[in-house]
Amino acid sequence: YIRVEGLQIEVQGTNESYGILGDLEYIQDLSDIRLSHNIIGGTGTLAAWATGISIFGYGSGNDPLVKIWDNIIYDFTTASASGIYGTNMGNPTIYIYNNTVYGCTTGYYRDSNGVFIAKNNIAFNNGDDYYGSFSTASDNNLGEDAAFSGDSNYVQTTQTAAQMFFNPTGSPRNLHVLTTSDATDAGADLSSDASLDFSDDIDGDSRTFAS
Repeated sequence: YIRVEGLQIEVQGTNESYGILGDLEYIQDLSDIRLSHNIIGGTGTLAAWATGISIFGYGSGNDPLVKIWDNIIYDFTTASASGIYGTNMGNPTIYIYNNTVYGCTTGYYRDSNGVFIAKNNIAFNNGDDYYGSFSTASDNNLGEDAAFSGDSNYVQTTQTAAQMFFNPTGSPRNLHVLTTSDATDAGADLSSDASLDFSDDIDGDSRTFAS
């Protein structure tokens, strides 16, 4: 199994770079991968396809179980860049819960392979909030774009960044949501979710029901 938790990562350089990369060519079938409570920021000098969290196979791919939750990712702005990406190889099942992706070329990028299940995520100030075909089990996501197919409780916001987040223009950005944000009380209760149950936020504080 793989666990990555509680890191703050700034991705620099001029290459196709990743904050966290899970290479499906080397990760075995049915491996248990959990990525949570990380803050990952990009820079404008990165090459195309730079990504905050990438589940990707270079030449082939296996079928692990991947759980990604309580992360904040921002500023991956180069061509084809994204906040969270998966995948072009293999057939992993990827649970993406309670993340915030801000200011990226694409927020959540589901490529041609795998099962992408998204719940309680925020996408804001991206070129494209949610790209690709998501599982119909996805629910309670928020973005500025129109709802994607499969999410019957999607929230489309018209708020500004200043109305949504504590200090979105700070250095580093503070993307905690305000109590007046459209994201507040818009999420599903995940404390007894059958696939990924938890009740805290990125700070380790308890999430109340529907928040």
